[in-house]
Amino acid sequence: MGSAFQFGNMGYNLGSNALDNMRYTAFFFSNGNIAVTDSKKGGEQVPELQQKAIPVLFAEFLESKGYDPTNFLLKLSSGEATLFKTEFGWNWRIT
Repeated sequence: MGSAFQFGNMGYNLGSNALDNMRYTAFFFSNGNIAVTDSKKGGEQVPELQQKAIPVLFAEFLESKGYDPTNFLLKLSSGEATLFKTEFGWNWRIT
């Protein structure tokens, strides 16, 4: 699935127990995917909290601002990607 960036402490002083008390963990993978897990359920994924892949969210944002997402080259840590529209909505591919 690629390497992941774990959303957590981010350098803020949250106190000694703050991270221990967090129930959910969000993972942002280098391939654009997002996963959310629940520590109280043994680290199981929480589908209702998982968003669309980051490039798809960005395409929807661009379109809402009047831009054509197909005119953008995305630079990801895993390579470059392009956006394209399907009958179901936006999608993307590593180029």
